[in-house]
Parts: sequence; C-alpha cells; structure tokens
Amino acid sequence: MEVLVSEVTVVEVPQWRGSGARTAERLREGARLVAEMVDADRRIQVGVDDDDLVVTASRVRAAVAEAGWDGLLVTAGGDCGVELEPVAAARRRFGDGLVVVWFDAHGDLNTPESSPSGAFHGMVLRALTGEGPDGLVAGQPVGAGQVVLAGVRELDPGEAGFVEARGVRWVRAADAEALVEAVGAAAAAGGRGADGCLCACRLRCA
Repeated sequence: MEVLVSEVTVVEVPQWRGSGARTAERLREGARLVAEMVDADRRIQVGVDDDDLVVTASRVRAAVAEAGWDGLLVTAGGDCGVELEPVAAARRRFGDGLVVVWFDAHGDLNTPESSPSGAFHGMVLRALTGEGPDGLVAGQPVGAGQVVLAGVRELDPGEAGFVEARGVRWVRAADAEALVEAVGAAAAAGGRGADGCLCACRLRCA
C-alpha cells in the first residue's frame, strides 16, 4: 500500500543544554546536519534559550502548532529533551490512540530524584508520562503501557523499577516481528487501537 504525504515539515531545534555531555554544544551543529538530511517542503527553526529549557520548550510547542497536522512532521535536535513538546502535541492530537516507540540506547525514564547525572535528556520520556522537572512535564501524560522501548541497551535502577511496575514494553533485540507485536499490544492498552504511532529516534554520529 502506498502512503502519500502531502507535505513534509522539519522543525529544527538546536537545543543542547539538556545534555550532560562535555561536548554538548556540538549538538547545535548536529541539529542542523540532521535537519538538512530531510527533503522537506517547509522548514521551521526554533531559537533556543541556552539558559532556560522551559522557555525553549514553549518555543518548540509554538513551532509544532505552526507546523500543523496536514503532513509529516520531523523534529530534528539537539539533545533528547527536544522530544518533549512534539510527543506532547501528538498526545493531545491522538489521545489514548497514540503509541510512542522510543528508539534509543537509553530509556530516558529517570526523574530528578533518580537521575545519576541530573540532565534532562535522561528524563524526557518519564516527563511525557507525567513525572519530571517543574515546567517540563506533559500536560496530558502518555500512558506507560502505550510506550515501547526499542533497542534500549540498559536502564538505571530507577528506570528499571518504573518499567517493571508500570508495564512499559521493551524490545531489546533487533526483531521487527517482536516490535510490531509490542506496538499492537500498546495500541490495545489504549482501548481503541492506534490512531497515531510516533517514533522518537536518537541518531548518534561518531
């Protein structure tokens, strides 16, 4: 079946402050390079506030609203915290019909209390489920049962406890069939099937 997308919009967010890495400022350039890889009809660049993640999140929220839902929206960052507002917007749009597939080597499921580094990029998925730093938590949380971790290699103790207690699905191996099954189960957990499936992917360039 051929799927036609009327318009592709790229929202570029050169955010780096959410990362705890010593080389985090290089993520500015990384955001630009990733955004340029996408053949887009429309491009929106978000001006980040290097001192305030909450301010930057509000600007990303406005950019996603400007992009709309008529075509394919690609958000290019930046540290992992960039995903907060696009996923939150999808949750508002699709409600319980949203499944979030998280492609990353890490779970990003810490809280400020459990995080070893204190960096927001390791908390963003947890913030999307309703727990996180002030001003950086989704207003309409994604149900933990509607989250699928894909390719996550390791979890911190606090993350592992959350995954076990809340029923987060975790596909460890590169197994397409298992991933499809997990997405189907997550959709069923929402009680209405999947109206939207959002993939958050972290690309690491050596």
